[in-house]
Amino acid sequence: MLTTRKVWQAVEQAAIALSELSGHLQAQIASVTVAGSLVRGNFIENNSDVDVYTVLKGDPNSPAWLKAHEAVRACFEEPLSRYKGYSHNPFVWDDVLVSSAKLPSTVEEVGNQRFKTFGVYLFDLIENHRTIFGEDFVERLPRHPNPRDLLFRRVQHLHERAAMAVNDAHSHPSADMVAVEALKAVQLCFGQELALHKGKVIECYATHVPDFPMKPFGLAIWKEYVEARYPDANPV
Repeated sequence: MLTTRKVWQAVEQAAIALSELSGHLQAQIASVTVAGSLVRGNFIENNSDVDVYTVLKGDPNSPAWLKAHEAVRACFEEPLSRYKGYSHNPFVWDDVLVSSAKLPSTVEEVGNQRFKTFGVYLFDLIENHRTIFGEDFVERLPRHPNPRDLLFRRVQHLHERAAMAVNDAHSHPSADMVAVEALKAVQLCFGQELALHKGKVIECYATHVPDFPMKPFGLAIWKEYVEARYPDANPV
């Protein structure tokens, strides 16, 4: 079972492992930060994954970068690998690697972001994160004055991705994820508060999206997403 308590215990183990890395490796790591539903408080047991942001210093093409990333991954793989099969993510945790030099520094850069974490989802990262090693890099990210304004750009990007998926017979998984992200955008647009909440997606979709022939299919895609499981579950 993948419960909130067990995930936090695994994160604490990862934090201890990070603190025990060699000084050479630690010097390469600017920040390791946990975010998403676990911090937000709406983690779905036996479904959600753990969002981990690793910010590294220096040259992304250097061997030191690769070694530092591998070291951080090992710190999380050890305590979380036992829960494989109990999340919609086959790896249980989402490993997001970022260069310190590539972080957005202006509101304009946030507005032009295609990377959702530092674009339309930046407000959620700002509100819901916990740094377990290094600096709190989120503190130096720019605050967009009107986060909902970013939704239009997000929808445009999803529309482009959907068109690409339709024209590519081998991109069905990509098409499904575009649909899932579109459903999340609906919840962000019509939710009473600007917050990601998977549990409210269906309500917003059913209430605010007009009926159209493929509307039930959208519900089916979301149901498949939240109920997804991967084989080889470990009974712990």
